[in-house]
Amino acid sequence: MEIIRNLLTDFEAYRTKDELAEYVHSIHNIIKQSDELKKLSRLKKGRLKQFWEELIPLYRYSQSSYANDNAKYRVVIGNQNYDAIELINGEEHRLEFTEFYNGKQDYQEMVSLNNGEHGVIVSDPIEDREQLLDGFRRNVHAKSLKGYVSTKIIFTLPLHKFHFIFEDDVELLKDELVQIIDDADFGDNETFLIMKGNSFYDDLEESITMVDGR
Repeated sequence: MEIIRNLLTDFEAYRTKDELAEYVHSIHNIIKQSDELKKLSRLKKGRLKQFWEELIPLYRYSQSSYANDNAKYRVVIGNQNYDAIELINGEEHRLEFTEFYNGKQDYQEMVSLNNGEHGVIVSDPIEDREQLLDGFRRNVHAKSLKGYVSTKIIFTLPLHKFHFIFEDDVELLKDELVQIIDDADFGDNETFLIMKGNSFYDDLEESITMVDGR
């Protein structure tokens, strides 16, 4: 789509953590000011899918204490077994991002929101804690079978989509998710958990946890 291509220029360029933060914030501000882009963004159309599911987690990781302050970062578009590169002193380190959510439910809700509808009934919703944990466990298990090599695997859970399930008990939920990741066999790969709110302006350091640093 032309409007998205014009928005996300130099999408795969290497950036320092500060340049990445500036780029992400500028794109987000442009989206907020355009009704058309907000609708496309909700549906994750075109490159906007990579923006939300890969570039935003990369930004979050780059701002954390687990990242190297002198590194440069870039998203990599394609079918390779990783989503981004962390370049440290000329050496490339792979990062893979995987966000857990009910894709069908999320899409139905976003279509309804774009149409001005609220409180729509969606099919096959995730309604309780066990459904959430079971779905997350299946997602983690599937990733553990991918055969990643020398890759930082970063799992992301959008808290705002499941707030009605865990309410204020975020720490207990985090402990359960960390245990699920830790129980899986990812070989020598490092694993992380990001629990993000509805805004990437929330506490970035608090939102990311290293599960296994190898």
